Amino acid sequence: MAENKKTKTKKPEKAKKAPKLISAKKLPGILKKRYSEKNFNKKILKKIYIADDKKFLAEFFKSDEKGMLSVPKEQQIPAADFQRLKLIGNEIKKQKGIINFVPFAAVLIFCSVIALTVTIFKNKVVKYGLTTAMENIFEAKTDISNVDLKILSSSLKISGLQQASNDEPMKNLFEIKNITVDFNLTQLLRGKFDAQEISLTELAFGTDRKTDGTLPLKIKKSSKKTASKSNEKSKKTVEAVKKNLAAVFADYNPQAIISNMENNLKSPQLAKKIQDEAESLGSKWKGKPDELKSEVNSLNSQVQALAEKDWKKVSNPEELMKALTEIQDAIENTKKLKSSVESSAKEMSADTKKVKELSVSLNDAIKNDKALVQKELDKFTSFSMDTVKELMSQSLTAAGYSIFGKYYQYVEKGISIAEKFANEPKDSKAKKAKKAASERKRMKGQDIYYKKDTVPALLIEKIAASGTGFSATAKEISNDPDKRGKPAVFDGMLTVAKQKHAFDGIIDGRSNSENPLVTANYSGSNFPVKENLEVLSLNGNAGISMKVSADLDKSFAAKGTVKLSSLALGANAFEPELAYKVYTQALSTISAMQIEFSAEKDRSGDLELKISTDADKQLANAMKNILTTQMASIKADAQSQITRLLNEKTGSASGAIADYMDIEKLMSGQTKAVDLINQKLEAKQKEISAQLKSKMEDAVKSKTQNAADKLLKKLF
Repeated sequence: MAENKKTKTKKPEKAKKAPKLISAKKLPGILKKRYSEKNFNKKILKKIYIADDKKFLAEFFKSDEKGMLSVPKEQQIPAADFQRLKLIGNEIKKQKGIINFVPFAAVLIFCSVIALTVTIFKNKVVKYGLTTAMENIFEAKTDISNVDLKILSSSLKISGLQQASNDEPMKNLFEIKNITVDFNLTQLLRGKFDAQEISLTELAFGTDRKTDGTLPLKIKKSSKKTASKSNEKSKKTVEAVKKNLAAVFADYNPQAIISNMENNLKSPQLAKKIQDEAESLGSKWKGKPDELKSEVNSLNSQVQALAEKDWKKVSNPEELMKALTEIQDAIENTKKLKSSVESSAKEMSADTKKVKELSVSLNDAIKNDKALVQKELDKFTSFSMDTVKELMSQSLTAAGYSIFGKYYQYVEKGISIAEKFANEPKDSKAKKAKKAASERKRMKGQDIYYKKDTVPALLIEKIAASGTGFSATAKEISNDPDKRGKPAVFDGMLTVAKQKHAFDGIIDGRSNSENPLVTANYSGSNFPVKENLEVLSLNGNAGISMKVSADLDKSFAAKGTVKLSSLALGANAFEPELAYKVYTQALSTISAMQIEFSAEKDRSGDLELKISTDADKQLANAMKNILTTQMASIKADAQSQITRLLNEKTGSASGAIADYMDIEKLMSGQTKAVDLINQKLEAKQKEISAQLKSKMEDAVKSKTQNAADKLLKKLF
């Protein structure tokens, strides 16, 4: 069995691959040169600071018959060793001498030119720099009368600074008569600006300008994300206020009452049935009045000449006899037409009776429905105020979102300025340090210790400003607070007319600080407040005290109290009208209130605003009192509206009945018209008969007289 087993054969081992070799001719130029032993030590080995690298490099340099050291050109070097040699060669090339005289001379010349330029143009350069910087910040023209920079005495004086207002070009945002800066010259020579003290005197706000302060138009890049979200929330809150107001009057909504009682109301359903029937009867007789009118007009035109002629002036018996015959025929025709009209009227009278009965039944149904609605209204004796417990807070929240959307852009500007005085967080600095360490070049193996540097590139140790009704101070403003180990602090006060403002705060840009970037306190009085929303128009004075904070992640928070006085409150008209009237009357009773608010904005730009006020209770109580005193008139108004709505639902039926009755009136009118024609004809018949009789009598008298005359002649 053992013989049948297959014997396993071992696979031959693969031969190791020979390392790649590179010719010494491809080494850096500094390693391809020939050196004496002295030069080799000076130019090569002395510039290598790692012992292993020195030993490794020396093994490749061989001495020739003249005692010169070099790497043999024909030598083939393993790839790994070649790369190490190449790296060492490149590092040697980077090691420069202490002084390179040609560049040193160039630097001296350059420094001389700079010194001369600074001496001549220093004031103009400083003035231009300040003007440009301030115009970029305030987006309006900056004027400076004079700048005096004294480098050796470490001072800078600026006079006549005027900063125009972006909103009012002919007004100055502020004006500073004198600015004095004392700086550290030693730090300036090190490329740092250390202002040990800055003094601003005779500062004034809102002064008049002689020239327009508008700058040429520039394209402004600004984010409207936060403002847009605030406006959306303001609109939603306005709608919520309107909805809550309407809810108070929901029980008195005429349309809702009718909808709830729809199954019990008789008139709307009956009206539809009556409308169909009245319209059907109206269609049946619709053309008859016009038909009869046409016949009446035809007859009237036929007899018009006979009826209008003055027969008293006609003396011809034959003409009179003819007219009498024609009138008799016309009277006969009139009688026939009258008979036809009376027949149609008699036939229509049955339908008219039916329509009148329908009208009575409809009016009775409407009357009963109104009584039913009144009974339902009598059940209501009070209003539910649950939905208006926080109505004023909601209205003020809508106003708050609107105000925030308008003014948050200025908060963003302030945060952006504060960011310039903040260090990066620790994790960001650690990443950058790690990356810099990985890219650092070989340095000399010597540790040198310096005195701790506590002066950043920009430092304002102290600044003070004063003017009419204004004073402010700030300390430790720098672009690297980590070096100073201190946050920047500021405080100040401002009085303008009757307004008083006071503020203080801290800008803590240290990377290891757990505090927000900006923390500030503000208090002010007699601050004018004016806002106009659909549900709340507000005009008055405010006293404000609040604490705000903002951080590098664009988050923002504010919390405080607002005391409003001398208030005039109102609202734009809205539906239902009753809600609007009661709401505005209640608002007019509030002349003062206190508001507690908090606002938070996260990094996404979403704002959450919370407001509470003692005016909620004031408004709810005022509305309740108004509603209680006006209960009777409110019910009457609801009854009036319900009556109007019922009339709208039954109006079509009433209209159909009215249309039918109009047709009936037209029919009656034709009967009267025929009677009038007949009366005229009969009157003319009498007139002609009388005239004919008179003429006949005259003729008889005339003939009798003639016969008597003839008889007398015969006798005598």
